[in-house]
Amino acid sequence: KELHENLQVLIRRRDIFVEGLNSIRGWRAGHPQGAFYVWADIREILGRKWHDKTLKTSSDVAEALLESQRVAVVPGGERGLEGYLRLSFAIHGKDLLEAVRRLREFTDSLT
Repeated sequence: KELHENLQVLIRRRDIFVEGLNSIRGWRAGHPQGAFYVWADIREILGRKWHDKTLKTSSDVAEALLESQRVAVVPGGERGLEGYLRLSFAIHGKDLLEAVRRLREFTDSLT
């Protein structure tokens, strides 16, 4: 019973997080089937500017997110998935919503 309840919590977190990511303009994420993380497609925001820096790679975006929003993500370029970021949803639901808020704020600030 406890395993089933924990699984349901994770599924809810996954769904909330994916929905939140997909609500951010330029972000696209699918539903992972067996992982505690999501691969988000951010190719639409590459080439935009954060401050005076052009975000050319997923590593550029990851660094800017950490510096500006204190959100840690894993750049996909290092795994052959340039234009994608890996984001974990194995955290409390309210923290997921805060992460989505920060990701949106960051993305909205790009020029």
